[in-house]
Amino acid sequence: QVSLARELNRPDLLSNALIGWGIELVQHDVTKGVECFREAVAAYRQTGNAASLQASEVNLAIALWTTGEWDPVPALTARRDDEAFELGLRVVMAVIERWLADARGVEPLPALPTLTNDADNLSDLAWYETGRIAELLRVGAVAEAADLGEKVVEHALGWSGLGDDFIHLWPRAVTAAIAAGQLERAGELIRPVQDAPSGLKGEALTAHLHHLTALLAIAQGSPGDVEADLTAAIKGFEQYGSLPLTARARADLGRWLVDQDRAADATPLLEKARAAFQQLGADGWLLEYDLLGLGEKAETQASA
Repeated sequence: QVSLARELNRPDLLSNALIGWGIELVQHDVTKGVECFREAVAAYRQTGNAASLQASEVNLAIALWTTGEWDPVPALTARRDDEAFELGLRVVMAVIERWLADARGVEPLPALPTLTNDADNLSDLAWYETGRIAELLRVGAVAEAADLGEKVVEHALGWSGLGDDFIHLWPRAVTAAIAAGQLERAGELIRPVQDAPSGLKGEALTAHLHHLTALLAIAQGSPGDVEADLTAAIKGFEQYGSLPLTARARADLGRWLVDQDRAADATPLLEKARAAFQQLGADGWLLEYDLLGLGEKAETQASA
């Protein structure tokens, strides 16, 4: 469809085909997904289809966030202030702004548009609840964040199964449960992906599964396959094309290795994670992982 639309010089057909193709690509190769959504945005601007242009810009913003190309994101998310923007899409843009603010340690978190009490769109509800998780974790309301996380997964599964935006929403629900110490709930939230047929798990979802499985094992105090899972997550996220996700997985493995008194193995991982966070301007994540402190701890171990 994409090739035919290009051949016919039909931006209306091309833009629609690109959105569908981009959503599928983002499950496997986010860099190609960004290229696809950029072309979709350009095509929609030619058609003058405002509603579809909004959807393509939202998908582009999500993909750029995922790759780590954060500089163009604020210009896209600022569009949520346009009253003509559909409410559900404004919610998604606000959530992305919150993710960016959280990563960069910005205070306060951007405002989240309010859904009406009778809202029943599962996609809108999942994104809205995800946006609220960020603020709840900031104030230490971890149990409430975990409750919302379970609702997020329920709504996401109900609207798109393991496809579409599930890869962006599911991990935060699981980590909220782990942060609350609700490890049995975290395991239940992991299970739908764990038990899914391999054909339904793209590269991104598979890498997330390795990452979350390892984080749960660490929280349970079980060595299990932590190192193997985190190593697989790093490799998977790197191949997928996500600098932020790769860096966080490296930081998690480095932190775990320090706790295992394996400073020599931890140091290169922590250095790479710190460099990536600095490149992204992710000061919030630098503080979250205390990478400077971890580096000093690793050096102390190595010299002991």
